[in-house]
Formats: sequence, structure tokens, C-alpha cells
Amino acid sequence: MRIIAVKDPEIMSTACMEGETMKKLLSVLLAVLLLAPLGTSAFAEEPDPFVYDEPKYGLHYVTPEKYRNLKGALDWDIMYLDDGVLKLSLSYYAFPPEDFQAYDDWFPGWFYAKLEGKEPPAAPDPRWETGNISDYLYDFFIINAGRGEEELRKELKEENGYREDKFTWLENLGSDGEFSFFGGQYEELQENMEVFRECMGEEYFEEFRQLAADREAFLNAVTLSAPEAKKNTLEVGDTVSFETTDLDGNPVNTKDLFAGSKVTMINLWATWCHACKKELPDLAELAKEFEKNGCQIVGICLDADEEGVPEQAREILKQNGVDYLNLVPPESVEDLLPTVSFPTNFYFDSEGRMLVEPIRGADVERYLPTLNTALESLSSSEK
Repeated sequence: MRIIAVKDPEIMSTACMEGETMKKLLSVLLAVLLLAPLGTSAFAEEPDPFVYDEPKYGLHYVTPEKYRNLKGALDWDIMYLDDGVLKLSLSYYAFPPEDFQAYDDWFPGWFYAKLEGKEPPAAPDPRWETGNISDYLYDFFIINAGRGEEELRKELKEENGYREDKFTWLENLGSDGEFSFFGGQYEELQENMEVFRECMGEEYFEEFRQLAADREAFLNAVTLSAPEAKKNTLEVGDTVSFETTDLDGNPVNTKDLFAGSKVTMINLWATWCHACKKELPDLAELAKEFEKNGCQIVGICLDADEEGVPEQAREILKQNGVDYLNLVPPESVEDLLPTVSFPTNFYFDSEGRMLVEPIRGADVERYLPTLNTALESLSSSEK
């Protein structure tokens, strides 16, 4: 199982998977890599590969008996679209379940090479080269009960614009009063059947085709309920305060940290996050622009509470020319600064009040305009 959430990046397609299909696949796989420490394959985690019981996300699934001897592999992805929408997707991979661990070990090197325009490493199994074939068979959605199908489709357009809300079918599966549950299948799955046939090979494609057509079997296989872990929210106007240390062990508290600047942008990043590290040189330059406006950038290295990581983080920052303050994550940082993708940037005033919605995912071009918006909101409130 993977927990993922990221905007669609602009990445070149590869040989078999072209256009919108590859664009979707790579954006999903990038998200998987960004949040890799949060989860691994369901086959690797569960002693019973046919049952997946995850009340934390409101999901109980039992593989239909007739599909328990597949040549390919089934796996679940979980994506938070926003605070009120949880998306659970059942995917098919054109290689055996026992290959998952080896595939997961190989894939990051392949993906980042593609991302950077370098020659990717060859796959131990040539089937992995064909786009690492995976496609969502079925998508399930858990959404606040006050927001129905129209709101769900709107959210999908905003978060998943390349797929918009184009479903072959979308079915309301009921409500418990607090949440509503939907199941569906995207049009693109059927539209790209010939692409899948070419990439998967006839043997795997035939299995994939049968799975995609057996709607009732998988609707009956899934039980949705209220997620036990409801994502914490941080609204504009809410105040944040905490105590921690910087990467050198010096104590830091937000009262003093925020007081010296009109606006503080807190950048959540991690040493394992490729996208986070890639934007550090730009952040180093942006910090100078922030200072001109009486504002500042402060980093929080999310894995700096682990042994040896502060030293590693300091070296990464030095290599990228970053000299602004970076902190060890405060206790319960996931509650104080809730996020579902990395990096994420929050904007606070001198008293620790959040001024605008956070920017989730690497988007350097938005950081300075968002600062200006935050400054404008300060001017309006003062008036």
C-alpha cells in the first residue's frame, strides 16, 4: 500500500506509455517516491496477500476468489486530494507479486534518471521497462457527506486536471451520515487498452482486461467506512506555536522566530525527498527576496530527529548554498503542520497566524507571488 499526493509534474513520456496515460503514471509514481517512507507494497506488508484491512483509511478488501492466482500483481494506492476527500485506488502490475520488493528497490534509480534526462539503469526483468505497467483498475472515494458527487468531480478537476472527472462509470455506494462513498473507473482505462496490450504482452493484458471488466466482483470485494485517522486541518487564521531546536541543537521557539518578520514561510522538506532537495538552490535565492520585504524562509527537515540526519541535512544545505535557519521537527509536527506531500510551504505572520493556504508540492514559481498575497492580507487586516 502506498500513501501518495502530488500535483502532476511535466515529465517526458517513454516508449510504450505515451501522452496522458504516461503523464498520469509518472505523476503517481513520483508521489510514491516522495512519500516512500510512509508505506510499501501491500504484498510486502500483509501476511495474507488476499485480504487488506486498513481501518485507518476506512478500507476493507478481500480479493475475489477467482482472482487469487493472478500472473500479475494487485496493489492499493491511497491519495488525499484535500482534507475532505480520500481516494483509494486498486492497481494492476504486469509482473508477479513476488517481484514487488525487487521492483521497488530498482525503480527509484530508473525514475530519477528519467526525471533528470539521464540514461536509466536497465531493469533486471525487461517487463519492468515497459512503463512499469500499472494502471488503476478501480477508484474509490471517501468524501464528507455534505459534499456529494458534484463536489467530488470538482475536486478531481482541481487535483487531477489531466483526468478531469471523465468516468466510464461513477457510482454512489452509500453514506454513513458523516461520509459518502463512491466507486468508479476512468474512461482513459478503456481508451488505452491497445497501449496496455502492446506494453504488457498478451498474457498479462488478457488478465488485466478481465479484471477491468469485472465491476461487480470488485464492488463486492471492497467495504468502505469512516476513516479512523481523519487528517488534521489547519485553517487560514489558525495560530501555530511550538518549541524545538535548530540543526546545531540550539533552542528555538516560534514566539521569537515569528516576531522578527512580517511573514515567515516554513518549508517542510526531508533528506530523502528528491523534489525537496532539487529546489533548495532556488530557495536560497528566494530567501534574499524575502529579506528585502522584511520576511524570511525557515526550513524544517522532517527526518532531522533521526540519528545522524542533522549532519547529513547540514551538508545538503551547504552544498545548495542555503544559509537560512533550519530546524529539527517539533514533537507532533504532523498535527501542527499537517501535510500530504513534500515539500510543503506554510506562511505565517509575526504572531504565528496562517495567512494563506499552504503550497503542497514543489512549485518555486508560486512562492514569491504567494508571499505578496500574504503581505496584502496583512495590509487588509491592518486597515
